[in-house]
Amino acid sequence: MRPGDWQSDNLTDRLRQQGLRTGNSTDHILDLTVSQGGPIVKERVWFFGTARYNEVDNFIPNTTFDDGSAGVDDQFIRQAMARLTWQVSPKMKLTAFFDEIDKYRGHEMLANWDPETAARQWFCPVCNQGAAKVTYAASSRLLIEGGFTRFFGYNSMMYQDGIEQPRGSQAWLTTTAQIDEELGHRKGAGILQNQDSPYRYGWTAAGSYVTGSHSLKAGVQMSWGSFAHTIDANGDLYRVYRSSSTGVPFSIPSQVVVRNTPIYSAERMNRDLAFFAQDSWTLKRLTLNAGLRWEALRAQVLAGDSPAGRFVGARSFAAAEDLPDWKNWAPRFAAVYDLFGNAKTALKYSLNRYNQARTTGIAAQYNPLAAATFALTWRDVNGNDQPDFTSGCTYNPVTPGCEVDFSQLPSNFGTRALNTYGAYPRTYDLEHGVEVQHELLPRLSVSGAWYHGSFSDLTITVNRALSFADYTPVTLYNPVTGQPFTAYNRTPASAGKPIDNLDTSDPEREQTYNALNLEFRARPGGGRRSSAA
Repeated sequence: MRPGDWQSDNLTDRLRQQGLRTGNSTDHILDLTVSQGGPIVKERVWFFGTARYNEVDNFIPNTTFDDGSAGVDDQFIRQAMARLTWQVSPKMKLTAFFDEIDKYRGHEMLANWDPETAARQWFCPVCNQGAAKVTYAASSRLLIEGGFTRFFGYNSMMYQDGIEQPRGSQAWLTTTAQIDEELGHRKGAGILQNQDSPYRYGWTAAGSYVTGSHSLKAGVQMSWGSFAHTIDANGDLYRVYRSSSTGVPFSIPSQVVVRNTPIYSAERMNRDLAFFAQDSWTLKRLTLNAGLRWEALRAQVLAGDSPAGRFVGARSFAAAEDLPDWKNWAPRFAAVYDLFGNAKTALKYSLNRYNQARTTGIAAQYNPLAAATFALTWRDVNGNDQPDFTSGCTYNPVTPGCEVDFSQLPSNFGTRALNTYGAYPRTYDLEHGVEVQHELLPRLSVSGAWYHGSFSDLTITVNRALSFADYTPVTLYNPVTGQPFTAYNRTPASAGKPIDNLDTSDPEREQTYNALNLEFRARPGGGRRSSAA
């Protein structure tokens, strides 16, 4: 426990003169942990459990609750983990664990925000992971393993209690977020409410066969899951203001930023599948390690329906599959050679391919139900501090009734302008490594290594609506040498062409890196290790 009274105050007179009433400080920090473990059944079943409660409350500058107390960003994390080990038989062992993490943040806010209305609450009511694994020693040379994992990470960022209003009601129209874009003040409501709900399952199975000079391992891995999103906001908009010349916030109504809420959408990872095999041989002074993985990754956008909002109609989209649908090989190779046969100098070489890791990220890029905003001019003609308008009205900055300029809003607002997916291949890194390691003394070694990697099948975006005819040459001059060179500008006629973006890959585009490493390692004794690089 650390009380805030132990912290010094850095709020100086100069800062007070600039308008800072309170500074950043910690109210208190509390961290409690308890653990217990031991046998349940002697030499058969064991358990271990631990629980932690971590609380951190911070005072936020220039924020005040309605009762006059300083604004506090209050938050805590409650975590509990349990692990069980069961020696089923002399050859079989089962292990399992479950880990639950609950996070709460009462007032997510910055300086000059109203904690009663503009701050949001964070909830993570179902954030946990679990796993189980079984190992079976079929013989002195054969080991079989299998396991299952799961992860749930539901979390939400919500308004303060009482701020959310029934959709379409008068209170819903008027209880919207208000932002002073010059001074950073916020009040009225949080910027939006959103919920993210990811989950993932996985299983694995493998077998290992080991002899004195040879070992072989092969297996399969599989995982799948989805990622759902919900976004909503009072009024489907927020109000933007400028401050007065004397520094009074929220003095001059400037814009309304409209949203395409409500949104309900999701992506799914259908499979992340891999078959693998790896083998190791020791041939006198040479040890070879070779492996091969075959990976298949497939994801999609799930079919989605979102009801009509204030500025968008009802939206319905069919599922979009194979975003992506990849099948790739990933070889691994390494060799270690005892250079002089005295086990003091080793020469190492490796060549490995690493395919880019993905889940639902690519599918999310092609989900048409993505959040969108657009800023429109607002003039508060009647002075009621509310944007008064009816859908489709003609903007009149003088007469009340249509105070928002909807002529600025694109006709396709709310529907994401998607690029075309070009079924591009999976980006991969091909990495070489060369290392020499030498024992200087019985407990001291030095090693030097060089690594070279090259990334291929990198993605690019091409606007297919444009051709070379849409560019005109322009002569520019090097500011250092004065030499002329030719650049190209878009022609005025090309500005009106519709965008037709294709996401694809460029086989000639490549990124490379090189790394050198010099490292000393020492083992002073007593189980200690140290290294310097």
